[in-house]
Amino acid sequence: MVIHEKSYQGIGIAQLVHRRRLRRLFKIFQHIPLDRKGTLADFGCSNGYIISLLKMQFFHDREYRFYGFDHSNDLLKMAADRQIPEAEFQFFNLNIIDKTWENRFDITICLETLEHVGNVENAMQNLYLSCRKNGIIIISIPNEKGLPGIIKYFGRKIQRKEVYGDFFKDKNELDYIKHLFLNRPLDLFRQPTADSWGPHLGFDWKVFKRHLEDRYTHTGRLKFLLRLGSPVSFSFFYVLEKIG
Repeated sequence: MVIHEKSYQGIGIAQLVHRRRLRRLFKIFQHIPLDRKGTLADFGCSNGYIISLLKMQFFHDREYRFYGFDHSNDLLKMAADRQIPEAEFQFFNLNIIDKTWENRFDITICLETLEHVGNVENAMQNLYLSCRKNGIIIISIPNEKGLPGIIKYFGRKIQRKEVYGDFFKDKNELDYIKHLFLNRPLDLFRQPTADSWGPHLGFDWKVFKRHLEDRYTHTGRLKFLLRLGSPVSFSFFYVLEKIG
């Protein structure tokens, strides 16, 4: 079980990168309009760490209700044990389109989660459905392609043993490395599909971005408010407004 809170602690390179990403999230919240009252949902909330930080930093003097969703009951229990005022945590499977929370949230966030789900298109549809009209959706995703992908791929192998588990059990690892160096599409390495993915391998941000544009922004359902890339483009933030 991965507890994302731990990825922000310590002095390693990964921890420094994660803390920098967290600072970018805070900057985004400094520039988006926040009403006095509202609702915020975090899909892929882990143990509630991000909700606790956002509430303390930006919502301590506002009347907001917080909802955390995750597929791990163990993590949800840890989140509930934080006893964050005005927050509740529930199970949610992003792979399955679920209209239970349709048009419920003023702000929907999904941070470093889409790369782990089995069906990214359904996950994106759930984020869209959950947000109210004129609400804000904030998404962060990693870049596993090109130079950033190469650095991450070999960096993880140096830092941790068996970091990729059985991902290459039925796949050619040398072929994957070739795709990295030639900047070729990576999503074919996620065939056959799975309910979830532990490592980021096979997540292709360009495929996700194309889906986001073709299905949502070019059709007028969502509007880009902000697109941010980290230094060396290790990750991306998308801030979107729901139009229709």
